[in-house]
Amino acid sequence: MLTLDLTNAPRWHDLAPGVRVQMRPLTTALMVATRGDPAVEAVPEDASDEERAVAFAKALARRSPGRVSATPTATPLIRAPRPSTRCSTSGPSSRPSS
Repeated sequence: MLTLDLTNAPRWHDLAPGVRVQMRPLTTALMVATRGDPAVEAVPEDASDEERAVAFAKALARRSPGRVSATPTATPLIRAPRPSTRCSTSGPSSRPSS
């Protein structure tokens, strides 16, 4: 089931081990203001979608209130064991019996 949280409180998001970003929910007012940013308006007409997206994301980041924390965390990075690629000789055979 999908649950929506419509609070306007800032939240911390873990991007990578030791890197956290505190962000508020995106508002319509912030999106409208970003569309009118000089850097977004200066993107050439023949620019690719990627170039437009980068310009918009940078303008949005400049306008968005937020904090970044790059303090090391005490939680070590735990890697899952790699699955074995060797064939097992135990257990029933998948070949049909004759």
